[in-house]
Amino acid sequence: MRVQFVLPPFDLSASYGSTTKMKRGFLPSLGVGHIAAMIEERGHETNLLDAQVMDLDAVRTVDKILEYGPDVVGLSVMNAYAHSGYAVASELKARAPHVFIVMGGPHATANYKVIHEECPAVDAVVPGEGEVPFAQIVDKLSAKEDWRSVKGISYRMADGKSMLNGHAETISNLDLLPHPARHLYDSYPYRPLPNQVRQEPSTTSITSRGCSWGKCTFCFQGGEYSSRFRRRSPRNVVEELIPLVKERGFRDIIFWDDTFAVSPRWIDDFCDCLDKEKLDITWSCYGHMRAVTPEMLNRMAASGCYNLYYGFESGVQELLDLVKKGTTRREIRNAVQWAKDAGIQVR
Repeated sequence: MRVQFVLPPFDLSASYGSTTKMKRGFLPSLGVGHIAAMIEERGHETNLLDAQVMDLDAVRTVDKILEYGPDVVGLSVMNAYAHSGYAVASELKARAPHVFIVMGGPHATANYKVIHEECPAVDAVVPGEGEVPFAQIVDKLSAKEDWRSVKGISYRMADGKSMLNGHAETISNLDLLPHPARHLYDSYPYRPLPNQVRQEPSTTSITSRGCSWGKCTFCFQGGEYSSRFRRRSPRNVVEELIPLVKERGFRDIIFWDDTFAVSPRWIDDFCDCLDKEKLDITWSCYGHMRAVTPEMLNRMAASGCYNLYYGFESGVQELLDLVKKGTTRREIRNAVQWAKDAGIQVR
């Protein structure tokens, strides 16, 4: 089967209030890379069309899709450009009814109950983690079997309503998943925003899923599709970084985990592995004020971490309590001071 992953059109510059087309601020969407890697392991062919980087509209996006000639198209959609994803799906289904369209991503996770009504062109919706359900859909289609039997997907019934076929099994050991299919991104000029990295070229990596806190009322990690915190082993993460640095020449890594700096033991093991390989990179990550310690931050800084993102949310304790942030203003001040003492920037 030929599987085309698509990032629908989205004017990133407009979201920043600019009339100038942005040349930076685009980084690889690793979600599709992880799914593509699993599909390739099963013998299928994959391709990526990043319509955002290419500055395409819906019609030109479908033109490019049809040039590739896929059997299955996977649309990765965020809420901000759901309308664009719908436009691509509708245009594609009108011009190529035989192409099977799957929608995933944050918008699918949050709105799977209404997507089929809002966009009848979508054949299946995959809320939550997509590797296993998406791969099983492709396998079923390839074998000409009933794809509706796949657990964890939503599809449209004869009366037009959505049917959720249970929940997909959660992958406990993330080390069993293949690393992202990095070749998909080679043809695109991904570059971070100014001052987002210390060195270029740079890229991203994700070492965990779920959130070690998972209670904030404003975050999807506290919703229906929140998952327990799981993490790849430090060795597995470094094995992903080695070819990125030594073969592809990346010099800076942005770790996109919701909470990267949370476990002192994991951080120690990761930094030890990083130092052993002598990768000589700089890196940044996200952390939670409840979890960091001076020792952890000093260890991170010694192995190349120069920037740490904290989600303060508010400086008013009443608001922090209302959103169940689980932090105090004292913890916020301490976390910032400890990072600065270690020589790490805070954002």
